[in-house]
Amino acid sequence: MNYELMVVLKPEVSEAELKAEVDKIKDLITKNKGEVAKEEAWGKRVLAYPIKHLTEGIYHLLNFKLTPSKIKELEKKLNLDDEVLRFLIVCSE
Repeated sequence: MNYELMVVLKPEVSEAELKAEVDKIKDLITKNKGEVAKEEAWGKRVLAYPIKHLTEGIYHLLNFKLTPSKIKELEKKLNLDDEVLRFLIVCSE
């Protein structure tokens, strides 16, 4: 199935850390036999409300294909990641 993942990362991560973090998320998808179709960096934006006392976050959007049974595993790994403030995975079909 096709999914969209919007992830909000901590604003203080450097460009190199940001790239490493996004690559790590893409690796999680591909290791579960998924395929990343599209990727968009939205950059740093003001949050609608403070999260963990932060008022800004770095937004990144990924469109990918993955079997529905693997979504819970991806969510679990994203929840454990310290650099991720928030994320949302929605089915785009």
